[in-house]
This record gives sequence, structure tokens and C-alpha cells, in this order.
Amino acid sequence: MFFILRRLMGTVEADLDSLRNLDVNDLPFAEQFQQVYLRNELLPIPILLELTGSNLPQKVYINVPPDHFLGEASANRIEGELRVLGSVSRLIPGGGDGYLSAEQWLLHDWEHMMRRFLMTQVDDHVRELVSHFDLDLPAEDVHAHIAGPAIVVDAIGIY
Repeated sequence: MFFILRRLMGTVEADLDSLRNLDVNDLPFAEQFQQVYLRNELLPIPILLELTGSNLPQKVYINVPPDHFLGEASANRIEGELRVLGSVSRLIPGGGDGYLSAEQWLLHDWEHMMRRFLMTQVDDHVRELVSHFDLDLPAEDVHAHIAGPAIVVDAIGIY
């Protein structure tokens, strides 16, 4: 969603004030939304996936760079019994100070100051999107950060 907003902001027709109150019936927004969510457009952004069924005591997240999809492969095919080959890029400790901002995935390629400004409000926006789309996510997972203890693995291959 944040990538779609950034793309809309880059168009000549975009009224930055109107981006605060997006309407699904708004033609430019609807076109962008359909392209990504109905036509499975693979966006040029990194994707963060949570690995489930791991025997590790901490959560494991897989960082998939945008250029890792070949041919017919796409993000919607990454589920089920798959193997992940990668390197650990981040160890996030547990406790009160154990977290990692998810800004590199949520606001990929946004300008530094704009990203800093938006990250102060992004938790609320993420919660709104989750409730608006009626996603069945645990309340403790709806954040703009990754809580520890956790590991982030940069994917080399998923097969």
C-alpha cells in the first residue's frame, strides 16, 4: 500500500492532500490497487515473510529482494513446504529494547526525511489497513517493527 501511495504521489495528477483520504473508487488509486492486488504485479520492493513451522525458539523472518523472482515465480507461490537458503542479516534480542524498525520494507525507496516523518505514524496506518481489509492477524503482530527475539535472514534461494 505504501508503495502504491508513493507511485501515486509521483504522478502529475496527484493531489497530495487527497492522498490522506483515499477512496477505492478514485480511478488512479483503483488502477494501481488492481494492478498489484488483482493482476499480481511484482513490485520492485523487498518482501519480508515470516517463516512458520521453524524449530527455532525465536521468530524467523525472510527478506526477499525484489530481483529474486524468476520467470513465473512470484510472491504468492511462497508457501507450503519450502527450503530457504540464506544468510542471517539481523539478530534481534528479546526484552524491551529488542526490536527492528520495518521501514526498509514498509517505506522502501522513500526519501530519508519523508520516511522518518511517516514512521512516527505508520503503526496507526498499518493497524487501519489490517482492520479495513479484515485481515486475520494476531494483534501483537500488527506493528511497524519486528519484536525480538527474532532473526532476519536474507534469502539467497527459496525452493
